[in-house]
Order: sequence, then C-alpha cells, then structure tokens
Amino acid sequence: MRLKKLKIIFGLFSRTFYFEDNYNLIYSKKNSVGKTTLLRALLYSLGFNIPNTKNFKFEECKFELTINTDSNKDLLIKRRDVYCYVQNITDSKELYFSIPANVQELHSLIFENNNKNIIDNILAPMYVDQEKGWTLLNRGVVIGSIRFNIDKFIQGIGDINCFNLYEELSYIEFQIKKYRSMLSVANYQNQINKLNKITEYDSYNDKLEKEIALLEFEKRPLIIEQERLMNVLKKNMGFRKYITDMKLHVIDENGNRTPVNEKTIEGFKDNINYIAAKINIVNSKISNIDKMIQIYKRKQLTDNLLFQTETEDIISKFDSDISKININYISVENMIKKLENQRTKLKSEIDQKTKSNNQLINELHNYISNYAKEMGVDERYVSASNDYIFTSDLKSLSGAIFHCIVFAFRLAYIKILEDYKYINVPIILDSPRGKEVDDMNIHKMIEILKRDFSNHQLIIASIYNYDIDNLNIIELKNCLMEDFD
Repeated sequence: MRLKKLKIIFGLFSRTFYFEDNYNLIYSKKNSVGKTTLLRALLYSLGFNIPNTKNFKFEECKFELTINTDSNKDLLIKRRDVYCYVQNITDSKELYFSIPANVQELHSLIFENNNKNIIDNILAPMYVDQEKGWTLLNRGVVIGSIRFNIDKFIQGIGDINCFNLYEELSYIEFQIKKYRSMLSVANYQNQINKLNKITEYDSYNDKLEKEIALLEFEKRPLIIEQERLMNVLKKNMGFRKYITDMKLHVIDENGNRTPVNEKTIEGFKDNINYIAAKINIVNSKISNIDKMIQIYKRKQLTDNLLFQTETEDIISKFDSDISKININYISVENMIKKLENQRTKLKSEIDQKTKSNNQLINELHNYISNYAKEMGVDERYVSASNDYIFTSDLKSLSGAIFHCIVFAFRLAYIKILEDYKYINVPIILDSPRGKEVDDMNIHKMIEILKRDFSNHQLIIASIYNYDIDNLNIIELKNCLMEDFD
C-alpha cells in the first residue's frame, strides 16, 4: 500500500502534500514546525486513533488522503472527526465508516485483510513514533491508546485461532478482580471492627427504600397478570374479527340461516366483559401501588433537601453496611488461587498454540538476528533461542544497541507481513536519529531499507538529510499550514 496525496483543510485554508512511491523525507531545518504532525495526520486519515500534537487538533480539520492498495486500487479517504468516507476511484464505489466503531472494517478495506489480530497490530510494523516508537520491542504502546502484542500478531500471521481461549481468559481475569475486591472489603471490615466504631445505622431514608422495594415486589406479579389478561383479550378480539370475516352461517332443521358472530355465540360477550373487568381490577391495584411509591419517593426527596447528610454520617452508614456483609476470607482466597491456576493454564495453552508454527517463529527470529548483526549489535545481545522474540528482559539493553534492536524487530515484522500475507505497508519513521545513534548506524539502517525494502514506500521525518537517490523532499519552514493552496 502506498500513500499518494494528503490534503489538509482547516477552515478556509488548505494544503496538499504529495508523496512518491519510494522515498520521501519530511524535512525542516529546525524542530517543532509540524513534521510529526504531518506524519500523524497521515495515520489519522487512515482511521487510526492518533492523539493531537500540541498546537494542532485533528478533529477541527478535514483530511483527504489518496492511497494505492496492494491490489492496485486507488482509494480516496475523507475523514472528519468520527466520520470517514471512502471512494473507490478504481471501481467507483462509495463506503461510509464511523470511527472508532467501524475502524476494523475500514482497515480491512485499506490493507485488504480481515484477520482481526493482524489489523489490530498493523500499526507497529509500519510506524515508529519519535516518543514511544523507539522503545517498543514486542509489546506495548505504539502511540496514544494503540498497542502492539507480538503474540496476537503471530497468531494473525500464522492463522492460529485462540479466540475462545482469550474469551475464557478474559472471564477468569474479571472473576479474579471481583474476588480481590471482596478481599479488600474483608480487610476494610477487619480494620473498622478493630476500631470498634460500628453502630447500627438504619436511617429514615433506608426505611423508605425498603417500603418502596416491598411495593415494587408486590407490583411485579400484578404486571405479569395484567400482561396475561391483555393477551387473552387481544386473542379473543382477534377471534371475533376472524369469525366475522369468515361470514359463516348455521342452518337449523327448518332451514333457517343464522350468522356466526359475537352476538350469536353464547357467552362470548359475557366472557369479554369478564376479562375487561379483571383488567380494570388489576389496573386499579397497580395504580394504587404506583401512588404509594410516588408518595414515598416524594418523602425521600423532601428529607434529602431538609437534612443534607454530613460526611461523617455517610461514612458511618457505609461502615455499618460493610460490617453486615458476611465474607469468608479463606474461601475467597482459595477461589482466587483456583482461578489463578486456571489463568496460568490458559496462558500456557495460548503460548503453546502461538509457538506451534515453528517455521514462522524461525523466520522471524532469523530476520531479527540478521538485521541486528548487520547494524553492529553483538550476538550476546540477541539470544540464539527462538524464544528471544518474546523477551521481556529489556533492562540489559540501552542506548544505541536498544535503538538498533528495536529497528531490527520492526523490519522483521514488515518482512513477515510481506512473506505470509503479501501486505506491503509503508514504512513511516519519525526522527530515526536518536541521541545515542551515530551516523554509522543511521547509514546501515538506510542501506538495509534501500536493499531489502525497495518495494515499500518510505516516509521519514527529520531535521537531517539522507543520502538516498530520488528522494522526494517535503520541506516545512515555519509551520505545517504555512504554504497553503
């Protein structure tokens, strides 16, 4: 996929930026003139939930982005705040999306893949943010609220279905939180019992609440009876219309014809009247209960206005209520241990399924190892074990070494996407020259991109120039919208 043209419309002003298929540099001689904003505007136009920069609010602008998909379809994407309109220039089709509700459908259209795990994790391979990006290895924040998870990314690439396991894991996590909350209540209960500050607290307002609850309980079966009688009446009235429409007659032994209807069917009218009378009785009972409920509620409102509860009274009532809860501390602890064991087993099962595709894991590890080595990273920093790609040990990595390893991971993600799913994402780098990255490392990064990723679009934002042939330079002088159309 390639980004072709972005038009930013702000009030009466607009500016259009053009991008080449291969190499693009968003350049300025100084910082804080809009390079990062332009990169984020590109991603925002693609439907991603991208945070604003300091002086530029995306929701106040209109964006028109033209892209060319991997299947060579030209799409015009128009986004304004939560609305996104896509015009397929090639096929003359139009689609509308609401963001973020339909963002997965939008990205499935753009990247031409409907695997949720790929779509949810596709931003990390294509975009390296200047703040979070150069510290993201295999799990964490890409930008804003958008996260990356290597496990789910691999599941998507390898078509590994763990949906039911994740559903079960989510349920168990929720149960553990609830039981831990119960333990917190039990601990608080123990503290207030030690202080001997518990008193029975049953305010007039509480009594009113109980009366209302009793009336609601009394009203419930009446509502059910009301619905049943109304249904019976409705069926009887339907039967009346049915026999009338049939225009049936009864012929007696003398040949006299008598029409069959509500007047000639014995007891029909009496039955209708009986049902209607019962409905009126039930309605009257419900009405009386509703009146009593309203009386109690008005009393509650009056009491609350006349007697504003002081903070100490609220705390006293809360403590009193908490003290009445019966919690078996040991049982709750045992349940948490049981749930935690189930969680561990589920995570282990997900982990085993994720790592079951040895070929995919091997290829990903090889890409990371080779690119890291090529950028001068010592082999001791990149384990020979394939499990290294899932590492969470980042403490041993720092400075330029960490910077290069992060870049190697990102390149590997891009390659795997291309090899397995034929998705060619653009490579968007914000300020790749970190504080501890020297010119030699930058040169090696650029050489790898030119050699192995020539079929990908490259967009770099930087205050530095780069030695790349046919480089399309988009220069920002003082601000993003300075040279408007």
